[in-house]
Amino acid sequence: MEKEENTYRTIDERLNPKKEITFCRRCLMPNTRPWGEFEDGLCGACRFDDKKNNEIDWMVKELELRNILSESRINGDYDVLVPVSGGKDGSYTAYQMKNKYGCKVLTATLAPPMWSGIGLRNLKRFSRFTGIPNILITPPYDEYRAINWKGMTEMGYPKRGFVAGLVPSMMRIAKAFNIPIIMWGEHEEEYEGERDVHNKGSIITFDDFMNSDDFCGADPNEFLKDIKGDTSFWQMPENMPNNLTQMHFSRFEKWNSKKHLQIAMEKCGLQPRSSFSPGTYTNSCQIDDDLYTFFMYMAFVKFGFSRVTNDVGIDCRQNGMSKHEAIIKLEEYEHDLPMSSYNDAKWYFDKTGPELWQAINQWHNKELLDYTPNNWFQQFKWKPELLQKRRDIAHGKGSQ
Repeated sequence: MEKEENTYRTIDERLNPKKEITFCRRCLMPNTRPWGEFEDGLCGACRFDDKKNNEIDWMVKELELRNILSESRINGDYDVLVPVSGGKDGSYTAYQMKNKYGCKVLTATLAPPMWSGIGLRNLKRFSRFTGIPNILITPPYDEYRAINWKGMTEMGYPKRGFVAGLVPSMMRIAKAFNIPIIMWGEHEEEYEGERDVHNKGSIITFDDFMNSDDFCGADPNEFLKDIKGDTSFWQMPENMPNNLTQMHFSRFEKWNSKKHLQIAMEKCGLQPRSSFSPGTYTNSCQIDDDLYTFFMYMAFVKFGFSRVTNDVGIDCRQNGMSKHEAIIKLEEYEHDLPMSSYNDAKWYFDKTGPELWQAINQWHNKELLDYTPNNWFQQFKWKPELLQKRRDIAHGKGSQ
């Protein structure tokens, strides 16, 4: 369905790469991913992986963290707040903060747009297995959905309400309990490479958040001004204490998702899905939210990377997946919108099929993807010449 003129911003207003399209020679991520600057044929995430493996002294980083924790301890109920979803990385972070670093830990969870059954069970099992208390934050449903739909129509970003609510909600919990440290899990550099807008040190500043992914640099008040109802969960709390520190645990410990999964299963009660997650070949990554696959499908429509692209990148960098295996996984899953994920999105947003497809199609990146209307749920696919270019790079041929 063609969109009406001037109904939405065009893809050219959101993405205008003006550069030759290519793929990382190690993990096959396209350079059309936002912040996807390549050097020597490597994406930012792979370059940072080399830095993790060869340049960073992790014993020094651990000592730095211990010093920060020692200096910030207060005589309150909790030393540190860890945002968790019940998944492997947040669970691992909270477990390590309690058992390795001896902190009094409180965890908090911003409810995802659409809880999965396994995700909600894992969150409950986390508290039961670890003994770490958890606060569940559930924003008002209609406002939450309205912000997500605005994100979908104006940014092609159907989880805008979730991402934009994380920082304000965690800061409110930290303020309410007088907790001096919020310890997030992994920094974006694990997947996207270091961004110039981010603080390169250990401490996260407020400007770092505002210039990153949360509102894409937009003023939250401006973004929220036409949302009716209670939007306080997306507003930064006033009069925050000056001693609040925010950090990423991945700044202090070499990040490895496979290790985190093992610890989370053994110590935190995490249970993977019994089958592969929709849109990929894994069963333990991002399993708390049934809207996640649709969210990542929109990343494919806009930028050419999807849920499976992220999983392939992690496995190529951390777990020894060959580029031959990666190509097979990518071509099997990346262009597919599972019926279950499409129906989840249609139900959640309370839209008809034509309404949802109009919102999807407006973000079609015609520089990257062909569109085949009669190939239902596999309508967007890489242009043949770009598909071949990726295959050539995977086999060490062609430009990189």
